[in-house]
Amino acid sequence: MWTMFQLALHPENQDITRREIHDLTRRDFVPIPMSELNMRTLRKASCTDSFIREVLRMTGDAVNLVRMARKGVQLGDYIVPKGTLIYQVSTYRLLRYESGSLVLPLVSLFHWSPRYNEGDPKKLDGMRWVEKQKATSTTDPGHLSFGLSIWTCPGRFMAVAEIKLAVFALLADTRLELVGGRHDVADNFNVTGNPPEGELVLKRISVC
Repeated sequence: MWTMFQLALHPENQDITRREIHDLTRRDFVPIPMSELNMRTLRKASCTDSFIREVLRMTGDAVNLVRMARKGVQLGDYIVPKGTLIYQVSTYRLLRYESGSLVLPLVSLFHWSPRYNEGDPKKLDGMRWVEKQKATSTTDPGHLSFGLSIWTCPGRFMAVAEIKLAVFALLADTRLELVGGRHDVADNFNVTGNPPEGELVLKRISVC
């Protein structure tokens, strides 16, 4: 859903993505049967993939990684101690941890860091990752939407493929528009768990 809303906000990326869809499927402005799409075709959609990765970078949850300190850890000027009692107020209940300190890093600090992103890291650049050839499913310290290292989500390949299928199905012969040119974020600390609030309009592209 976030990908669709961001495409509506950035029509220039719709045009780029639509051209890629047409080049890969040999179909112009007509619905694409899902039976004709396969993983090989989806993997070749580098522009579509770059846009999805950029959307995840810009709209990923502010807090979505949790680590437990099994020993004292030095982080900059701070020490995360082992075995400290921590009370965390979550959305649903009060949690109590005794076996070690829980660390919840702000993912946005990594996603919006100039260290990992050239140009303006706080600006959505849909084609940022095309030349760098960094796929959405490839994780690194600047792209933590699917976790990192041994904790990386094993289902990320399927998740990305599903988003691409949705983009191919909708953009092939329609244009996305957002009423009022804006949307609202329902919960800044649970962005991916709540769809954006806005009215998305799909307009069929007519070919004369």
